[in-house]
Amino acid sequence: MQLNELAELRDEAYENTRIYKERTKKWHDSRLRGDKDFKVGDKLLLYNSRLKMYPGKLKSKWYDPNIVKMVYPYGAVEITDKNVFSFKVNGQRLKKYYKGNIDREDEEVVEFVTKTTYYRAIGKRWRKEHVLEHKQRSSRKSIGSEESDEFNIVA
Repeated sequence: MQLNELAELRDEAYENTRIYKERTKKWHDSRLRGDKDFKVGDKLLLYNSRLKMYPGKLKSKWYDPNIVKMVYPYGAVEITDKNVFSFKVNGQRLKKYYKGNIDREDEEVVEFVTKTTYYRAIGKRWRKEHVLEHKQRSSRKSIGSEESDEFNIVA
């Protein structure tokens, strides 16, 4: 009886492990970026991992477009470069190359303002407001001072 229970527990453990692996794979695959279904004749960019040792601020880490010669199982891809030299590469180091402009519906134009133009604009607005406020204060003071003088004289 105990042997049967142990066998059932073992089978449940195997089943739970299988379910866990399936869920983990599904989550991991959903997090992968890009289209990795390469076909013969596609243009691809090759990632240069050696640039991490010699970083250049504006240097691209992707090599010029290469053409797919053959796709192997498990993600290996044979590509040819512009010099017609062919070699095998891991598919994770590749991404599709899209030539030309990509049509975008929501193109936003962002206008950059320098600090000097910003402060000039703020300063002009502040000066106008300040001058108006000063005029209003001075007109109130002059009216208020005449009334107070008359009031003091009468009193």
